[in-house]
Amino acid sequence: MDQSLIAYFEKYLSPFLLPNNWKLKSTLLIGIITVLLASPRIHMMNEYIHSDSGLWTVIMRKSSDLTDPLKDIPAASHAAKKKLRLTVPAIAKVMHTGPWGIYLIQFILGFFSIFFFLSIIDRITANRLYSFLFAASFAFIFAGKCAFVDIAGHLDAWPFFFALLAIFTRFRLIQLISLFAVIWSDERGYILAAITCISLFVIENYGNEQASKPHKLNFGSLIPALSIPFAIALRIYLTGNYDLGTNYMDPANEVGSELLFNQIEQRFFISALMQFEGFWILFFATLVILYKQRLFFPAILFAGFLFVNTMSSFVVGDITRSGSYGFPLIFISALIITKLRPGAMWMIISLVFLVCFIIPPFQFLGENISYYSPFPLYHIYFFRQFMPF
Repeated sequence: MDQSLIAYFEKYLSPFLLPNNWKLKSTLLIGIITVLLASPRIHMMNEYIHSDSGLWTVIMRKSSDLTDPLKDIPAASHAAKKKLRLTVPAIAKVMHTGPWGIYLIQFILGFFSIFFFLSIIDRITANRLYSFLFAASFAFIFAGKCAFVDIAGHLDAWPFFFALLAIFTRFRLIQLISLFAVIWSDERGYILAAITCISLFVIENYGNEQASKPHKLNFGSLIPALSIPFAIALRIYLTGNYDLGTNYMDPANEVGSELLFNQIEQRFFISALMQFEGFWILFFATLVILYKQRLFFPAILFAGFLFVNTMSSFVVGDITRSGSYGFPLIFISALIITKLRPGAMWMIISLVFLVCFIIPPFQFLGENISYYSPFPLYHIYFFRQFMPF
């Protein structure tokens, strides 16, 4: 049955896996399928843009004045938290573009993110079919599709893109700048930047390209981590001199231990599931393989990363978005399984792909659930006005 399933996938995907431009063709196919399965609600874009206290309003204000402290916006509002999320406003300022321009660029970056993910996984597995299924599974979860569906101005696609660029490129300066952009996109960027640096270190030291070389740790892969202390120092300076600080522990923000325990009690399993969907199979398989190989210290480290990333997502209301910032753990998992149990990879990635494909595109925002409809169902909204009844 296992071999027949492999043959089935290879039969229908072979036109996209031929040597010539296979990554480009696969990226386009995966991106188009993702948009068809979870169509962005473009008809609501202007509603978000013209909201007086909405996220797009704040983004545009910050693009015209990066040091605007947003004093007139309620401190507990989501929009007020964008005081120091400067990456996209700075890009909008340089490119002289507005919300629609930002979204168009973000949409394009979604395809680049899939391409980068596909390329990184291909370096790890050296298998085109595995790489395709990994990238498609990534595009089906929030981290992969948010570039297409986010029309509200949350802008998570930007730090995800820069994190993938940092792992994809070989140039240290680009890695450093990319992680700096990650950190200034969102406060959760510190977590993403740290996990990205760890992923870089693991991939560059233990990836397939190192197999034929003498084993000598390359600590140069940790150079991009310098972006983290530099960003912290600059953040302290801007907070102290331009009043750009945000009190996240203010009770009005509903952030902290009380929200953590309430959300764990009410929606832990379903919320955690929606962060990575089928990739939880990959993560648990990694832990089992490490345990069976008696690699207890790596197993504890990996479990610790998973635990911290998952639990920290419940400290805030936007659980799915927050947990998705740990997506580079996918690369570490794939590398561990490729090295220790390559024969198990086919069954694991097949299950990951099927689960990610089957689970509908839900997103948890506190007590609210957001759902993105497939393209045909989404357009029923427009055809209703022509119905005679």
